[in-house]
Amino acid sequence: MHYQMSVTLKYEIKKLIYVHLVLWLLLVAKMSVGYLRLLSHDQVAMPYQWEYPYLLSIVPSLLGLLSFPCNNISYLVLCMISMGLFSIISLIYGSKEMFPALLPWQGLPFPL
Repeated sequence: MHYQMSVTLKYEIKKLIYVHLVLWLLLVAKMSVGYLRLLSHDQVAMPYQWEYPYLLSIVPSLLGLLSFPCNNISYLVLCMISMGLFSIISLIYGSKEMFPALLPWQGLPFPL
């Protein structure tokens, strides 16, 4: 029973890491297009401040993927904590930074 639960949880964590890697690649593509000016500034915005620390979140993701073959739980715990620091906190800061820009679009009656 314990082994089956461990395998299931590790599979779910792998799926989350792969989704994170896809999002990371999309962000790298967006930032590359912005820096290399492949499209006009009207179509692609320059990178925001929260995107830079989010790029560092690839390191814990790769550490997490490397922890599975060796079944190293300490690396997996370190991966989860580091992903929380680099990914989740960056996204929370980014949503806080982007929320005022959405208010006029939403037509909300109060300013922030």
